[in-house]
Order: sequence, then C-alpha cells, then structure tokens
Amino acid sequence: MSGLPGLRYLPILLQAAVVTVELSVVVVVLGTALGTVLAVLARLLGRPGGMVLAVYVYVLRGVPLLVLVFGAYFCLPLLVADVSKTTAVVLAMTLYMAAFVAEITRGAMAGIPRGLTDAARSLGMPPMLALRRVVLPLAARSAVPPLVNRTVMTIKGTSLASVIGLWELSLAGREIIQRDLVPFQVFGLIALIYFLLCVSVARLGARLERRFAYEH
Repeated sequence: MSGLPGLRYLPILLQAAVVTVELSVVVVVLGTALGTVLAVLARLLGRPGGMVLAVYVYVLRGVPLLVLVFGAYFCLPLLVADVSKTTAVVLAMTLYMAAFVAEITRGAMAGIPRGLTDAARSLGMPPMLALRRVVLPLAARSAVPPLVNRTVMTIKGTSLASVIGLWELSLAGREIIQRDLVPFQVFGLIALIYFLLCVSVARLGARLERRFAYEH
C-alpha cells in the first residue's frame, strides 16, 4: 500500500462508483422501456406515429446531453416545482437514451421479414399480439449490440451529473484532487473503474448475443 499511495483513495471512489452504477441502471431501464414503447406506438399508429417519433429522435439526439441536464435542473423548477439533482439527471438521461433506443428498436423491427408478420396474422393473431409474440422477440436479437453500446455510453455519460453537483464517481475524484492535489493517481483509478464497468457490460452483451445465436 505504501508503494501505491493512490490506493488509499480507492474505498471512497468505489463508494462513488456504486452511485454511478445505480444511476446507470435506473437510466438504462427507464430509457429502454420508454424507447421501446415509443417505437411500438409509432409502428401501431403508422405514418403519423412515425413522424412524431422521428421528430422526438432528431430533437433529442441533436441536443447535447449536458444541455438536457442543465435544462432539467434549472428549467423544471420554473415550470413545475423544485426537483432534486438526481431527478433532473435521471429525467434528462432517460429522455436522451429513449431517443436512441426508439431508433434502435424501430430499425430492428423494420428488419423483420414481412412474411413472418403476415404468417402470424394469418394464424389469427391481432396486430398487438403478433408484435409481442413475433416481432419484438426477433427484433431483440438484432437490437442487443447497439443497446449494449448505448449502455456503455450511458455509464460514461453519468459523469455529466457532476456539473450540477450530484455526487458520483467523477465528482468524488474531483473533490479528492482539489483536496490532495493527486490528479494522476485519482484519474488513473477513475479510468480503471469506468473501464471495468464498461467491459463488464460489453461481456454481458456478448453472452446475450451468443445465447440468442444458440437459440436460433
């Protein structure tokens, strides 16, 4: 330990990493659910739904996440009521991720051969049942790689929460650096923690891909 003085900061960084993981999980779950619902509604509503989804996707993907975080934190209190830092970050990042997930899901569903949906309809399945039993399970297989990539980007994107003072891995590291002036050791540990988190997600995604391939 004496040869590696930076390791004494590891416990507090790991504690902050737990906050980062919790924030990432909430955003990924909510963003994936919202994005999937938007894509399904757009498909069921036809051209009008597709146009609304396209506007949402283009606007949200075209605005930097940092601007969304600032907007949620500073503008929502003017429109509704005071919001916590966590709520502002979760809301902004969820809406941002949902835009990407909606486009990923839409593209995955569009890639399903029409013959499969026609076959389901010929068996008497209503559109919603065919979507749930046939289209979505098949679309999930091709959607896994881009969804894993978005999850990795979300984990790294949580660092933007520090700009409004939400304590997580990046802000914890900055506090240590400002106090003890050890940027190289702390940034090295932060980079390592982010790397391990992202690699873990990537490996989990690879396992899911292999599982889907095996089932196919």
